[in-house]
Amino acid sequence: MTTWLAVADSPYAAGFLEAIQEPVRSITCNAGIRLLRPDVYVLFDAAACPVYRDEAYAARVEGAWLVTLLRLGQALADRGVLDFDEFIAIEGYTSGRLDRSHWYNLVLSRPYTWQYALHRGATRLILVGNEGYPPGHPCHRFSEKFLQPMLAQAVELWPETEFEFCGVANFELPARMTQFRTPLEYVERELCASN
Repeated sequence: MTTWLAVADSPYAAGFLEAIQEPVRSITCNAGIRLLRPDVYVLFDAAACPVYRDEAYAARVEGAWLVTLLRLGQALADRGVLDFDEFIAIEGYTSGRLDRSHWYNLVLSRPYTWQYALHRGATRLILVGNEGYPPGHPCHRFSEKFLQPMLAQAVELWPETEFEFCGVANFELPARMTQFRTPLEYVERELCASN
C-alpha cells in the first residue's frame, strides 16, 4: 500500500499533521512547505514562486523532489524554477475532465498535489488543509467551481484508491471519501484499527 499525504496550508492543517503518525509519502505546494518538509514539493504559480522558491531549494537539500509545470524557458527563469527536478506538461484545461493518463490544468495549486500522488500510484490518499475557501470569502467560487468537481472526478477515476479528507470541507465531498472533522477523530480511528 502506498499512502500519500497531500498537504495544503490552512488553519487546521497543523493539528492533523500532528495526528498522522504512520509513514507516508508527503506532497505539498506553496505555503505548505512551512508546515512540513515534504518528499515532493509543487511550485509553479507566478505569485508564489518568488515567495517560496528559496524554501523549496532548501527543502531539496533535505531530500525533497521539486516539481513545477513545464513552461517556456523565460517563464521558468522568471519564476526561479529552472533547476527543479521535474517539469509536468499540461495536456488539458479545466473545462475537460481528469484522465488517468494525462495531466490537466487545474487552475489552483492544491489539486496538483492530489493529481501527482494519484499519477504516482497512491493506493491511499490523505488530504490535509484542502478545505477550500469558506462561504463569503472572495475566492469561495474556486471551491465549488474547481476543488469539488476535480476531487469528485479523482475519486471516480481512481476507484482502487482510498480517499481520506481531514478537516471540514467548504464544498460537498464525494460519498466514497472518508472524512475526519477533527484530529481526534483521526487518532481514534487509527487506535481502533491497531487494536
